[in-house]
Amino acid sequence: MQTCQFLLITVAIGTGALLNGQTYAQNDAESAQANALKPIIGDAGNERENKIIAALNSPAELDHFETRMEDIVHEMMSEYRIPIVMDESAADNNLDAESLITITLQGVKLRSALRIMLQPFLCTYMVKNEVLYIVSEEVAAASPVIRHYDCRDLIQNMKGDVEMNFEKLVNGMKTVIDPESWRDNGGTGDVAEVGGLLFIRQTTPSHDRIEHYLNTVSSKFPPDDGD
Repeated sequence: MQTCQFLLITVAIGTGALLNGQTYAQNDAESAQANALKPIIGDAGNERENKIIAALNSPAELDHFETRMEDIVHEMMSEYRIPIVMDESAADNNLDAESLITITLQGVKLRSALRIMLQPFLCTYMVKNEVLYIVSEEVAAASPVIRHYDCRDLIQNMKGDVEMNFEKLVNGMKTVIDPESWRDNGGTGDVAEVGGLLFIRQTTPSHDRIEHYLNTVSSKFPPDDGD
């Protein structure tokens, strides 16, 4: 059986934005089973990065007692077959390969497990350059990425004026998801609508919440039986 081999390395990450665009489709069991709707999934515009996004949406179980961070990372790389790199900014927050982690989690997605595990160190994760980086929250906030979301079905199901529906959707999103992070409030987050697609510039954890928000709104506007 072929194994996936990646090295755990420490690097410095630049703070430039990432601009991409394309399509990725995956069943989100929670959304699809509950609402019989096609889930709205953030698209990084890159097959390898979309694979990482899919892995972040996968179920995760963590059961570690004083386990080295390096061992946890290697276990995740082997199980999910994605590259994971620890940025030197994490070490600045006292999280490095030798850090001992104690955590037990079940019934959550990998992205939630990562957030919970990393938050005590004021760290988080981000997807960039086809790699999942473990970084400080400060670096993540300074390194937004762009994903697009296909909201055409949602807007159609909302009925009424298309432009007004997009305005309501975006305003609601900016109100409930990290309000201070948007450009309107002095942050780096931004959003633009092009042909029914929302192109959103935000941090990776914020994109996770955006995806959840859009699917929650979508569940309130199912398609007509005749559609």
